[in-house]
Amino acid sequence: DFKTNRPPPERIEDVHPGYIAQMAGYRRALMDLYPNRPVRCALIWTMGARLMPLPDAILDKSGL
Repeated sequence: DFKTNRPPPERIEDVHPGYIAQMAGYRRALMDLYPNRPVRCALIWTMGARLMPLPDAILDKSGL
């Protein structure tokens, strides 16, 4: 998912919890649709075009 925070967070721990919950929801939906496929999530910060992969453990903690 593309995000436009300025400046973007440097660490995953500093990402807004709403973004993590949003990505966890997307991940859950895709896992339900494609149960035999791996689903990997990441944020792309538009400032600097930086990719931030989101580990499964972080998404799992969101409760979705």
